[in-house]
Amino acid sequence: MDKAIIISGGVAEDEVVRSVLRRLASDDTMVICADAGLNVCDRVGVIPDIILGDFDSVDSEVLDKYRLYAKTQFYNYPAKKDFTDTELACDVAINEGAKQIVLLGATGRRMDHTLGVIYLLEQLENKGVTAYIVDQNNVIRCLLPDRYDLHEFEYGKYVSFIPLSDAVEGINIKGVAYEVENARFLRTTTLGISNEITEEEAFIDFKSGTLLMIKSQD
Repeated sequence: MDKAIIISGGVAEDEVVRSVLRRLASDDTMVICADAGLNVCDRVGVIPDIILGDFDSVDSEVLDKYRLYAKTQFYNYPAKKDFTDTELACDVAINEGAKQIVLLGATGRRMDHTLGVIYLLEQLENKGVTAYIVDQNNVIRCLLPDRYDLHEFEYGKYVSFIPLSDAVEGINIKGVAYEVENARFLRTTTLGISNEITEEEAFIDFKSGTLLMIKSQD
C-alpha cells in the first residue's frame, strides 16, 4: 500500500484522527496502531490493518477485543528493545510499501518521545518517504534541499522553518508575509519562526541543509 496512517500512544484527539482518516483513507492506505494507539482506534471505531508493540500501555480488554479480527495482523515486540514502537511502526509501513506516512498521537506530554519522532522524520525523508506528524495544532514535515509548495497539507495560518542541520543555505520563501531571498538560517536562532502564507502561489526552496516545516494554528 502506498500510504500509512500510524496511530501512536501520545495525545491523539479523536476529532483529529477522524479528520485525517476522512482525508487520507482509501484502498491504498493502511492503518497501523503502535501499542496504546489502539485505545484511540477503539474510541473512534477504526479497525487497523496492523497492531504492534510490546503492549505494555494498551488496555488489555481492548487488545483482546481486536485479537478477534482475522484480517488484523499482530507484531509482538519485547519490552526491552532498541527502538520505540513508533519507529518500528514506520519500518513496518515501509516494508509494506508505504511512500507516505502520517503520524498521529506522536506528540504530547512526553517531550522525549515527541523529539524522537520529530527527528525520525529526517530518517524517513532520506528513505524517500514523505512523512507528516499531525496533532490538533500542528503539521510537521522534514524538508531536504528542493522546492516545496507551501499549500500542501493546509493547516492553520502560520508556517515556520526550523533548521535541523547547523545551517541551511540558499533559502527562498515566496508568497508569505515575510519573504526571503538566498537567506541563511542557523539552528541556534529563531529567524524562521511564525511566518504566514498570504498568496495562492507560495513556496520554499533551498540549496543545502535540513529544515523542519511546521504549519500551526492557535
